[in-house]
Amino acid sequence: MAGACGRRRQATLLLTAGFLVRHQTDFLTAGPEALRPLLTEEAAAELGLHPSTISRALAYRTIQTPRGTLPLRAFFSRAFTPGSGADGPSRDALIALVGRIVAAEDAARPLSDADIVRRAEAEGARRARRTVAKYRDMLEIPSSYGRRKRAA
Repeated sequence: MAGACGRRRQATLLLTAGFLVRHQTDFLTAGPEALRPLLTEEAAAELGLHPSTISRALAYRTIQTPRGTLPLRAFFSRAFTPGSGADGPSRDALIALVGRIVAAEDAARPLSDADIVRRAEAEGARRARRTVAKYRDMLEIPSSYGRRKRAA
């Protein structure tokens, strides 16, 4: 009996991994900024499974990709704005955008959070300064003052 359960679990994992690769191709080729909002409920609906089955199948599982070995859960991300669906950017994509903007700044003249907001808006990502500050903290990037002091 355990053999049948194991085969069913493997089949669910394979179905789910295939779903993720099909739906997050841009993420695999372009990186975190291309991560689309995707929920386990969407995978469950398309695969004809319960969301908890998908969640259990993904637990502690990784996949080898051109971007390295990633946890399968990394392919799921909520939309930043509830209700924006697949059209809006994912929260992870916005965090990656903040990191990219800071990485490209002039080290002698670091960008303030307000400057980062303006650059993000120029790329079509409208966020509050406080949200940018939170994302910068999550990425462990110091404030503009701290970055300026470190560069000196």
